[in-house]
Amino acid sequence: MSNRDRHVGKTFQQKAAYGRYIQTLDYEPTLNEALDFPSTERGGEELSESTSKRNPKGYTKNRIREHIKDHWIEWIIGGLVIFGLFLINESRVTTAIMGKTVGDTSTKVESIQSDLKSLDQKVNTLELQGVINSKDIEYLKDK
Repeated sequence: MSNRDRHVGKTFQQKAAYGRYIQTLDYEPTLNEALDFPSTERGGEELSESTSKRNPKGYTKNRIREHIKDHWIEWIIGGLVIFGLFLINESRVTTAIMGKTVGDTSTKVESIQSDLKSLDQKVNTLELQGVINSKDIEYLKDK
């Protein structure tokens, strides 16, 4: 019994003999060319329906790409509007922070002014007391 599952290559002589054999055979067409068949270059309508419920691979990516391609102007305008709103919000936050800082600074300045006034009054009182004491000392020296 021969092993049909095993492939054995042909020698050059076997190939040449097969080529000569084929040339000696008469050509007999298998198709009557006189028959007129319709052209099959163009496919007819597709009659089969997909039974799969899943979307094809890359379907979502293609839909997003097409959406952006169709609505790119709206996307640019929307991006600029969002950027403008961000800048407005940031300026409001910055203004609020600066207002709080100015308020804190003004409160500190007012407290410093009140401290200076009280210190000024103490200094004036001390100077006045110093003048009175110096007069008392002079009076006591004279006696």
